[in-house]
Amino acid sequence: MSDAFVILRELRFRHRGGPFEMTVPDLAIARGEAVACVGPSGCGKTTLLELMVGIRRPDAGRIEIDGIRLDAMTDTALRRWRRREVGLVFQDLRLLDSLTALENILLPYHLDGSLGDLAAATARARRLAESMGIDALLRRRPRRLSQGERQRIAVCRALVTEPALVAADEPTGSLDPDTAAVAADLLVEAARRGGRTLFMVTHDHSLLDRFDRVVEMRSLLAAEASS
Repeated sequence: MSDAFVILRELRFRHRGGPFEMTVPDLAIARGEAVACVGPSGCGKTTLLELMVGIRRPDAGRIEIDGIRLDAMTDTALRRWRRREVGLVFQDLRLLDSLTALENILLPYHLDGSLGDLAAATARARRLAESMGIDALLRRRPRRLSQGERQRIAVCRALVTEPALVAADEPTGSLDPDTAAVAADLLVEAARRGGRTLFMVTHDHSLLDRFDRVVEMRSLLAAEASS
């Protein structure tokens, strides 16, 4: 792939103290591509995402994002890189009830003052919230929001830093089908508007036609056996 933004090569990982292990012989994702990752529970989808963004460390292999070798970086450098370059949507959303919706969206800027101007980020957060139909809810705390509204807050937080890579782990897993479809549309469309690369783990096959490509974990891992 000539314009590969994400490159994983001969990646090996094994959970400490457990039987799970995985090998990813080769995975490349183009700059600006929207990719869905599917497979049965326990096959390693979340582990793959966490390896891709440096939350987990591989036992061997190469992880390269936009020409940067993550497997060669220190933990401190990885955290700094992730705050600047990656927008994460966690499966459990990880919103803080002590903060308002707006403060949750802007949390990366409060954690790292070097990310940029907070006033500009606040204006951007409000625009994102308006595009997702939640601009009237920004003063509320997460406990006063529906699951779908909390989901949109999490998506806004992932996009507010204008990251190069958006990584989402089952972001629609706890939503009803209609709300899941809306959330997936918002995530894909918002990422595409900014020319960002999107990698989303999902079990919902009804969402797959929104993506440029679908990666099936069993086929990805089986490449080792056929190589």
